[in-house]
Amino acid sequence: MSKKDNKELENTKVTGTFVVETDHGIVTNIAYSTIIQPNVKFSGKPMKWFDDTKLLKKN
Repeated sequence: MSKKDNKELENTKVTGTFVVETDHGIVTNIAYSTIIQPNVKFSGKPMKWFDDTKLLKKN
């Protein structure tokens, strides 16, 4: 992994879930799941919205 890729993952939110399934006291399955959400890059500038009226056909 390059330094650039590592920098992008620096401020991520990680949610992890660890599950152990048992059947009458015997472990049948062990699972782990991870959700990685990148940090939000909001500049504070207003958003430019597309004007839908340009798509409407004029009669």
